[in-house]
Amino acid sequence: MDSADLRDFVEFSEDGPIRKTVFESDRLFVQLVCVDVKGSYGPVSDPGADAVVTVVAGEAAFQVSRSRKRLEQWGSVLVPAGDELHVANASPDPLVLLFTTAPPPVPRDVSG
Repeated sequence: MDSADLRDFVEFSEDGPIRKTVFESDRLFVQLVCVDVKGSYGPVSDPGADAVVTVVAGEAAFQVSRSRKRLEQWGSVLVPAGDELHVANASPDPLVLLFTTAPPPVPRDVSG
């Protein structure tokens, strides 16, 4: 059985969000995203996968396509495949988000 302590993945940077993969299988992808104070993440979109984003620590202002919602710790939002997501840290403390995506994102060719 694979297990993880999410605290081991928490890291912040003034240069932008830090993303760390927690679990990855053929059918599921879990990633922790850490956003420093006054930071944001996105916009991001995946045309082939749904995602659930949960606020593990802090408070976040979510925008999924044209809908907006502010959520505190333990709040979750569903991001349907193809919808654009933007998250802003909405508190004076760092923000920790848990992304659960199925199916896993397809690697993009960045070779130019």
